[in-house]
Amino acid sequence: MSNLGYRHTPEVKEKIRAAKLGSRNPFFGRHHTPETREKMRTAKLGYHHTPEARRKAADSKVGPKNPNWNGGKAVIGSGYVLVLRPERVNANEQRYVREHRIIAEGILGRPLKKTEVVHHINEHPDDNRPCNLLICSRSYHRRLHWLMKRQSERSS
Repeated sequence: MSNLGYRHTPEVKEKIRAAKLGSRNPFFGRHHTPETREKMRTAKLGYHHTPEARRKAADSKVGPKNPNWNGGKAVIGSGYVLVLRPERVNANEQRYVREHRIIAEGILGRPLKKTEVVHHINEHPDDNRPCNLLICSRSYHRRLHWLMKRQSERSS
């Protein structure tokens, strides 16, 4: 009889764990022989998936096939919204692009240059309304943040 799909209750799990604790464990006080250890080590040695196999496995869990799929949008820890765009050159390893960059490129009608940065005027990284985005150079962006920090220090 198969146990597929069956889950033990926490009480049963604790009973199973206690039943195999310490000296009641069938392997208690025993060790693998050096020959067995060597066999286990060599069995694992050099086993790696090919890049093609890794890519195939990754592709099988992308998009709607993934149980955590939420329409191709994700919010990262810093608050930026990512959008799944596998066809994009500037996508990250997981093939996501920051949403504010996509919106800014749509406004400009061209891809952003490597030297261009998208600044959120109200400093909320998830607010990607076109009126809240400012396209600027990296140096101007750094200066902008420096000025804003300086202003907030003066007011407090």
